[in-house]
Amino acid sequence: MASRNRYGSPVREAKMFILVLLVWLAAVLEAVKVSPLIEKVSDHKDFKKLLRTRTNVLVLYTKTDSSGDPQLKLLSDVAQSVKGQGTIAWVNCGDTEGRKLCKKVKVDPHSKGVGAELLHYKDGSFHTEYNRPATFKSMVAFLKDPSGPALWEENPEAKDIVHIETEKVSVPAASSAGTKLGTGSVVLEGCAERPR
Repeated sequence: MASRNRYGSPVREAKMFILVLLVWLAAVLEAVKVSPLIEKVSDHKDFKKLLRTRTNVLVLYTKTDSSGDPQLKLLSDVAQSVKGQGTIAWVNCGDTEGRKLCKKVKVDPHSKGVGAELLHYKDGSFHTEYNRPATFKSMVAFLKDPSGPALWEENPEAKDIVHIETEKVSVPAASSAGTKLGTGSVVLEGCAERPR
């Protein structure tokens, strides 16, 4: 009868090591939560270099490591979409290095209610504070054209306007979006009159 050594087989040890490694890796990735496309900056020299080398930079300043979690998740998706056209950076004003940087650039995310502030830099200097809605579509449009107008959906006066994305329109959507002209016809913006 063969006796087993007290450590087990080498294959079993390798499997256990891989399992422990995977669990550890999952925990590390969950703690990071930041896309590799978002540049984490904490040093003033690195920040100046980033602004010098990139022409279109949106920077998220947060008061703590976790206060910007919702924005970081959204900005990770935005960074993927505008890769090559814009850069997104993150400064944590809660740690010692980040606090020094925030003080030098005169940013105080503590004064904001959400604990985060988004500032845009264009051609190496401050351009504007991001004050549009914090939605994927709005942020992507802003980074693609920072000097351009806001999206029409953001205009509160345009709430009654329905823009149709495709040619296939259901009648209830058309009648609620258009103007009724008599029996059975609806006029839509940019469309000819069609019988219902």
